[in-house]
This record gives sequence, C-alpha cells and structure tokens, in this order.
Amino acid sequence: MSPLNFVVTPHNGSVRRLVMVWENGAEVFRDKVDVDNANARKRFFERLGQTLQRPGQELARAFEGMLLNLADEVDKAAKEQAARGNGNSTDPFEIARRELEKTPPEIVAEAERMANSPELLREVYQDICTLGVAGEAETALTVWLVGVSRLLASPLAAVIVGPTSTGKSHVLQKVGALFPPEATIKLTQASPQSWFYLPPGSLRHRFVTLGERPQGETPEVVDANRSWRELVSEGRLVKAVATRGPDGQMTTEVVIQEGPVAFCESTTKSKLLDEDASRMLILNSDDSEEQTRLVISKLFSDASNPQSENSETLIAKHWAFQRLIGSHPPQVVIPFAEQLAEKFPVDRPECRRIARHCVALIRASTLAHQFQRERDGEAIIADPADYYVAYRLLQRPAARLLGREVHTSFERLLEKLKAAVGDGEFSTKEAADIGGMTPQWTRQALRALAEQGAIEQVSPGGGPKSATWRIIGEHHGRGVLPEPEKVFASSPFLTFR
Repeated sequence: MSPLNFVVTPHNGSVRRLVMVWENGAEVFRDKVDVDNANARKRFFERLGQTLQRPGQELARAFEGMLLNLADEVDKAAKEQAARGNGNSTDPFEIARRELEKTPPEIVAEAERMANSPELLREVYQDICTLGVAGEAETALTVWLVGVSRLLASPLAAVIVGPTSTGKSHVLQKVGALFPPEATIKLTQASPQSWFYLPPGSLRHRFVTLGERPQGETPEVVDANRSWRELVSEGRLVKAVATRGPDGQMTTEVVIQEGPVAFCESTTKSKLLDEDASRMLILNSDDSEEQTRLVISKLFSDASNPQSENSETLIAKHWAFQRLIGSHPPQVVIPFAEQLAEKFPVDRPECRRIARHCVALIRASTLAHQFQRERDGEAIIADPADYYVAYRLLQRPAARLLGREVHTSFERLLEKLKAAVGDGEFSTKEAADIGGMTPQWTRQALRALAEQGAIEQVSPGGGPKSATWRIIGEHHGRGVLPEPEKVFASSPFLTFR
C-alpha cells in the first residue's frame, strides 16, 4: 500500500472539518468530516477507498489512529497560536486603536466628518478620482467595499477582468492607497505556498491585493492556487510539514496561518476557472472609447496643473477613517434578511454564492456607514440603503457568475459586428479589426458570445487561416438580484457621480 499523507484543518466552529489526502506528492481526495465521530470516520474511509479503489476497512485500520492524532495536534497548535496572538501587535484592531491615538486631531475630525456624511460613497469616489482614477465608478467603489469587508468574519474577494492597458492594476493601486499599512498586504507576485511562512497573524483581517495570478486548467496551475482557495473559503491556511527531529525520527509539524482576508486581483483572462469564479466578484474594466477619452483628459488635466499636497492629506483622512471603523471586531445585523431571502433567485446552485456575496456587501456598506446606522448594543443595524448599494454594485457580477452576462467590451463587439457585416460571415481577424481589439481578447470575446448563443462558428481556423463566424442571435443580459422596490415599500435613491 502506497503511503498516504493527511492534512487536517482545525475546528473553526463547525463540527465537520476539511481533511485532504495526498499520495506521491499529489492530492487525491478531500472531504469534510466529523473526525471525532466513529461512524463519520468509517464513511470517510469508505469514500476514500472508493476513490483509491482500495478496501475502506483496510485504510481505516492503517490510518484512522494517525488521523485522530493529527486532528488533536492541529487543534492544539491552533489553540497555542491563538493564545500567542491575543496580545500580539499584529492584531489589526489593536493597531488601529493605537495608530488612531497618534493621529493629529484635525485629521481625525475630518475622518469623522466623512464617516457621518450622507454622501460618503460619493466622497470616497471623488477622492479616488483625485488620486488619478478616471471613470470606473462602480468598479472602484466595489474594490473599496471589498477592502472594508476585511473586518468581517467572511470577507469578499474580487477580480478585475479586462484586456491589457485598460487600467485594472491602476484602479487596484489607487483604491488600495486609501487603506492604512496595517490593513493591507500589497503583492505583485506571490507563490501561495509562501503565505504559510509570513509572520503569524500577518493575514488576519487584511486586505490583500495581488498582481495577476496564473490562470489555467493545467494541474500545476490548479495545485499552485489551492492554498489561495483554502484561505478565501476556510479563512485560514493549514499545512502539515514532515520534519526530522533531533532523534532522527520524522515528525509532523503543523503550520497555521490565520485569516480571514479580503482579496482583490486583476487578470486578462475573461474565462476563469470555475473554482475561482464561484468565490469571487467578477468586475469589468472599461475599455470603451468614452473611458479612453476620460483617461486621456485626466492625464492632460493633471499635467497642466502643479502637483498638489492635497493627496497626502486625503490619504491621511482615509487611513483615519479605516481606523475609526476598524478599531473593534464588528457585528452587523440585517433586519430585512428574511424579506430578501423570499425574493432571492434559487434556480441555480450558484445562487448560494451570490447570496453570500450579497450579504457580505450589505455588511460592508453597513460597516462603512456605521456612524449613520442604528445599533442594538454592540451590533450595527443594516439599513435598506445598504441593500441598494449591494444591488447597484453586485447586479452585473452576479449575472456574470450565472453566465447571463459577458464582458461589456464583448457586447460592444457584437454591436459593431452587426453594423459591419450584418448576416454575413466574418473571420476572427476581421472581428479584431472591426472591434479594435487584440487577437487574444477577440478570441475570448468570440468564444463567450458563442456560448451565449449570439454567434456561431462556421469553420474552425487552422494554420494561418482564421476561424469564421456568423451572427445568429442577440445577447440580452438578465438581472439576478431582486429589485429594491420589490423588497421594500420604497427604495432609497443613490448615485456615485
């Protein structure tokens, strides 16, 4: 029998815990199981046996004792690390309180003014524009609220999707600048395995912004991103490492890196892995001519004006604001949750993920507006206006998650093709010329439009010959979230611009 390695996550409040099984350096099985329950362990080994085509009873006899011991070791290590972290200076709430005390009173006063402003989101967006972002209101504010969600027990994760040179990383960089150092981890490249070896507590309630990760379906890419998915889904990283002790005997050392984290990255891949897409808000960068005009106008406008010191004061205000709202672990109650659940779509399993995104976004908006919300003891009470924020920002990402909507640049390409060729055929190269898009982005666009039933491939390409296509239908993006007017008697009016 080949040796098997088991990786067990600590208890996180749930009876069941994640157990992963590795063989010859590759993961072969994973399941959630109540390790303390004998019947649950029996079923676990039966399922493992079916996967490995080995007798489940034989596997249980060989590995059940080791599984129990490893679970105990993991729980013990988690408790010890939690005890060490209680007074640790890496605690983000403690740091926020300490740094706020050192902040000049006039900066704190300005942050408090913003926190109490009915136009909070408008001011945040205007400040983002002051730092150099043009347009991209919904994307920028969504990324900002993802950062705010770092304070929650279950934060948000997002990815900005778009072709090269559309300012994806620029938006991420400028929004990230509004968060103080103790709240953020900014990475250009990172191996997920390296996250295990950051100082303990480094990821807890942080806003992690990351340069483009490798995206693909090769085993190497999938394995490389496993740690990232565990951190987003489970809120912690756990790794069992085999080490040789002083006596020469092999022992198991458990490495635990506590989260949770809010996470945002960018990519040029319009088609994400299902495992990634289901965990993230999929945001679009704007590559339209109108947006390009805005960007160019902003560049020349900034070049014609002297450099201002206002940006430093602006950033200081936002750092103080984040410390104001992040000085204590928050509790958020959504009193209209049952009303919303009654109206929420249930026709696809992905709706469960959308519901989680919606709850997290409502809570993030409530946290940002906490000085304008009622309280019940320590709990902050969400307002219908917070659902409207979620509805406004989540509508299109939710539709993309269900496959009901494509990137906005793909929609524009379809309209240009209709105007240029009508019912006639066109090649991939001609589509790129008509749409003014790169060949790579054009191929992604045509595949997405074909999946939506808007076009079909007439002949495949080969060698120097491009594939040919024709238009066969329309693409109509469909709403997913229930309209505020159908959830509440009246709907608050909200604009960002």
